[in-house]
Amino acid sequence: MSSTGDAFLLAVLLGVVTGDVVAGAAAAGVAVALLARWGSSSLAAVAGAQAVLGPAVALGPPVSGASVWLATLALVVVAPAGWRAVLFGAAAGLVACGPAATTLGNAGLRLVGLVVGAGLVYVVAPWLVRTPVRWAGPPLAFAAVALAVAA
Repeated sequence: MSSTGDAFLLAVLLGVVTGDVVAGAAAAGVAVALLARWGSSSLAAVAGAQAVLGPAVALGPPVSGASVWLATLALVVVAPAGWRAVLFGAAAGLVACGPAATTLGNAGLRLVGLVVGAGLVYVVAPWLVRTPVRWAGPPLAFAAVALAVAA
C-alpha cells in the first residue's frame, strides 16, 4: 500500500469496493480523524509524520493514542469478508503503525503494521459481518475524530 494520495480518496475507494454505505461512512470518519490528528489528509504527510515522530498508536498523549485505536477499530469492524477484508486491514494497520519507509527500521515497522492488520482482519471479518457490531464502525470513527480534536 502506497503512502501517496489522500485519505478521503482512500475512504471513497473503500466504500466503493464494498458497495456499503456503513463501510464508506466509517472510512470517511477515519479520514477526518487523520486530518484532525495530523493536520493533513495527505497519506504521505501522515506516513512522514509517523516516520519522524513514531507510530501513531504510541505517540502523544493517551487521548491521541485512543483516537488512533478507535479509528483502527472502526476499519476492522466494517470490513467485509473475503479478499476485500485485506484492504481494510491494511488500511487499519497503516493508520496505527505506518511510517514512511525512510529507514530499514521504519520499513520493517510499516510492513509489520500492514501484514498484521491485513491478516487479522482477514481472519476476523467472516465472523464480524454476521453480527451487528459492524454498525459501530461509523460511531467509532467519529469518536476517534472527537478524541483527535480534544488532543
